[in-house]
Amino acid sequence: MDPWKFLGIEKINDKRQIKKAYVKLLNKYHPEEDAEGFMKLRSAYENALKQAEMMKFQTLHSSMEIEEQLLEREETDKLIIETEKQKDLKKAQDHVLGKLQLIYDDIFKRRDKKCWKDFFLELSIDEYDILRQGAVDFLNDNFHLSYEVWNLLNDELMLCDNLGFKWVNFVKYDFGLNFDYLDNKLDCDYVKYIDLRFKAFEAFYNQEYEMAVKYAKEGYDVYDKDAVLHRITGISYYMLKDYIKANKFFSKRLLIEPKDIDSLIYRGYTYLKNGDFERAVKDFKFVLEIDSDNMEARKAFIFCFEKQKKYKLARKEIMNIQNDDFMDIELDILNFRHQKLNLIKKIKKLNFIFDKDKPFGMLINLLLYMFLSLLILLIPLIMEILFNYPFLIIPCLLIYFIYKIIKKNME
Repeated sequence: MDPWKFLGIEKINDKRQIKKAYVKLLNKYHPEEDAEGFMKLRSAYENALKQAEMMKFQTLHSSMEIEEQLLEREETDKLIIETEKQKDLKKAQDHVLGKLQLIYDDIFKRRDKKCWKDFFLELSIDEYDILRQGAVDFLNDNFHLSYEVWNLLNDELMLCDNLGFKWVNFVKYDFGLNFDYLDNKLDCDYVKYIDLRFKAFEAFYNQEYEMAVKYAKEGYDVYDKDAVLHRITGISYYMLKDYIKANKFFSKRLLIEPKDIDSLIYRGYTYLKNGDFERAVKDFKFVLEIDSDNMEARKAFIFCFEKQKKYKLARKEIMNIQNDDFMDIELDILNFRHQKLNLIKKIKKLNFIFDKDKPFGMLINLLLYMFLSLLILLIPLIMEILFNYPFLIIPCLLIYFIYKIIKKNME
């Protein structure tokens, strides 16, 4: 039985309208007068209420589905828009970082500050913002740059303010890793060379001198005219106490940079270690011609004099430096050592004069010193005698020379 047809209304979800239809038909199907009709009416009424509830639920569910569909569509639209933005941003990043990569890949553009300045001038405001976002990651992986270029990039991009930037020390300190000595006329794999040179520097910086020499040798197989690598190799050999090879590489660097003070001092010390005092002094003198106040070169002179046992000259140089009010622990040690040597020398002289184990020698020494003391007291009388009798000058000179010979033997 169709409850809607029995109630005489359209299929609706309005419970009030269903109830009205039910009440209206109660007069017709009175429970006392028509019990069977009333049962049919009651059944139609209850079925209609159930269907109305179901219709209401379906309508609500349908409405929720529509709303969900709208939300999903909105999210999808947002995702599409965001994806498009990301694509555009990625495209813009690729474009900007591509320009950056082109400069970096050309070793001779990479070392040219003007190329970098022109690059920044050509950027739009949006491109500049994009560069600042991606530069740190790029430079963390592409870090073979000179000190001057690092500083330019830091001024433009504030690299040191970014906690993710790995090469802060390259901005703060000049490690001398420039590219001035690379020859653009040669067909050479400079990318490989620069990587090997950096590995040599890194090992040298960590005091792994044998590894530094190993990487340097590999670098020389690619390119052998870079004064930077000559310096790294020279100091590494010096620290390994191979002074002959160290000298060789310092000499190579000085052929390119004749006035490089550090290399002159290091080479001077290699000569000193090998006993070539003349060449050592020559290098140290040249340093002082370039920088007259260079304390390392002045101290090196003292070491040269000591090695040659010219203690008086060494002592004099120490006093000259100390008169300049220069404070240096190493100089204080040298000064103390020389004072000690002078004291020992004086004690040896006294022991020579008053040697109890050699009474005859002691007697001769005492007589010699008594005779010399007498001569000093009689100088006025001796001068008068010589003035009147000049031929006596010859025996006096002979006595003087004998005195000098004896004194030398005493020392």
